[in-house]
Amino acid sequence: MNIPSLQRRDFLYGLGSSLGALAMTDLLAKEAGGPLAPKKPMHAPKAKNVIMLFMEGGPGHMDTFDPKPKLNALHKTESKSTRGLETGFKFYVGSPFKSRKVGQAGLEMSDQWQYLPEVADELCNYRGCTAESLNHPEALFHMNTGSRLGADPALGAWVNYGLGTTNQNLPGYVVMTELALPQG
Repeated sequence: MNIPSLQRRDFLYGLGSSLGALAMTDLLAKEAGGPLAPKKPMHAPKAKNVIMLFMEGGPGHMDTFDPKPKLNALHKTESKSTRGLETGFKFYVGSPFKSRKVGQAGLEMSDQWQYLPEVADELCNYRGCTAESLNHPEALFHMNTGSRLGADPALGAWVNYGLGTTNQNLPGYVVMTELALPQG
């Protein structure tokens, strides 16, 4: 049996054709766009980027951007509520800090912020988040993913999916996890 030998020129020609086909496939795939390709928004955007910092274990909402005057008025009085609470004394505890209105919009924030009031009109402060659960980790999953069970895509993942990303070389959404708990 006579097997034809492969000449160097034939090898290089075949290699060039194969690599050209692979490169063409890659170029066409980039033009077609994927699920993370930038999409045209329904409305003209006012912001190009959103940075959401959610830091569990940080200062409480009433000590930073959400003053509770009624809670301060009830400071150290006993609560009559028994919903979801164990046995023992239950006292209201107000914030030790004063709040003030800053910026043209009058955003309320703690007087402990020294430099943040200078950019108060560039901040978006959302105070409408509530949870049905008294269990803190479960409520955090609910807030970040819409589900109390966890393991669902978080808000940032949905925004990245819906709007796409303008940089294919960097992730559009990142979660830096704490080792103790799974994150959304």
